[in-house]
Amino acid sequence: ADYVTLDLLTEILATGRSSILYQNLVRGKSILSQVDCYLSGALEGGLIMIEGRLAPGFSFSEAYDQIWRVINNLKSEEISKEVMSRLKNMWETTYALSEMNILNKAMNLSYYELLGSVELINTEQDLYLSKTKDDVMVVLSKYFRRDRVITIEYHPTVLSPTPMQSS
Repeated sequence: ADYVTLDLLTEILATGRSSILYQNLVRGKSILSQVDCYLSGALEGGLIMIEGRLAPGFSFSEAYDQIWRVINNLKSEEISKEVMSRLKNMWETTYALSEMNILNKAMNLSYYELLGSVELINTEQDLYLSKTKDDVMVVLSKYFRRDRVITIEYHPTVLSPTPMQSS
């Protein structure tokens, strides 16, 4: 039920260079060299993913602390009307572009049929545009909690090149 609102929230958090996570963690403190936040597939209920690449000299724990600082600040400050307006304009543009060619329309129809309601193609835009900053704040508090987090760290190892064998 919260999928659309969570989708909007992930856009606020990490879409573009003006996004909250980018401004605070990449541009501001430079803890991460890149950051993304997205909601995975609607078919299995979705997972909210925040992923980033550590900048040299920073630890995972520093990154986690800063990510939670940004999220907690958002919880206390709320989302501005301007941010919501920009987000909805961006969504309308993306939606309009996705309906411009026959292949995209066919894929959208197939996807909605797979979800169990082909009629969603006619109502999805209204669902997104009807969401308010208050709706976003509710899902932010409901889902972005430290007790609901699964963390995966990737520590790459540098492999030594093996000499080529001559035959």
